[in-house]
Amino acid sequence: MKGGIKVIASPAQEKADVLVFVRWELLPLAPLRAAVDCR
Repeated sequence: MKGGIKVIASPAQEKADVLVFVRWELLPLAPLRAAVDCR
């Protein structure tokens, strides 16, 4: 594999992590969040 693939995939993964973080932060359902985290 070339390093270019890693460079392209890294920002996409970082963006995905940010979206997940923002979603969890905005999610008011704490019990649901806890249930998902316990899996």
